[in-house]
Amino acid sequence: MTYQEALDWIHGQLKFGIKPGLERMAWMLKELGNPQDNLKAVHIVGTNGKGSTVNALQTIFTQAGYEVGTFTSPYIIDFKERISLNGQMISEEDLLDLVNRVKPVVERLPKETEHENATEFEIITVLMFLYFGQVHPVDIAFIEAGNSGCHIECTTIFVDYVGNDCSIIYNLVFFNKYSLKFVSGKPRHNCSGKSLLC
Repeated sequence: MTYQEALDWIHGQLKFGIKPGLERMAWMLKELGNPQDNLKAVHIVGTNGKGSTVNALQTIFTQAGYEVGTFTSPYIIDFKERISLNGQMISEEDLLDLVNRVKPVVERLPKETEHENATEFEIITVLMFLYFGQVHPVDIAFIEAGNSGCHIECTTIFVDYVGNDCSIIYNLVFFNKYSLKFVSGKPRHNCSGKSLLC
């Protein structure tokens, strides 16, 4: 498989749309050894400003000498932007290696379980967890939620590294000056942490 073929395969899963629930993610990650359990990561959730917050935190921690992984969406120019290490996109070689590991598991999902096919975003998220949790471990990862941090959204399947209260979401809102609005949040799957909000 070439890099372009791997990319075409990922994007080909877009036809499966958006599906709630974490069961598909849990099964795929278990088959890959639950790499998300190895992560020290912070979940970045909220309505606006998630991407810029991830970039700012990556810069701060990288300059402090940490190995930093980031997961963002969508990408601006290149798909590889979504999974980055110390501010640099994942290489084509590493992404191809990840797809070769994950594709057989994704294809087994609807055949060996009662679950439907995995979605494109679920597959990309699995690739990220495998990369930062197993293939190229990092000191810390900043993971941007795909749907404002909804408790059934697939990026919520890891245990957040920050705090121990996931019932509150801090939502940064912009009026004449910065202010913090406290909004009730729903507990996440296996959640023992809280999300860093923007």
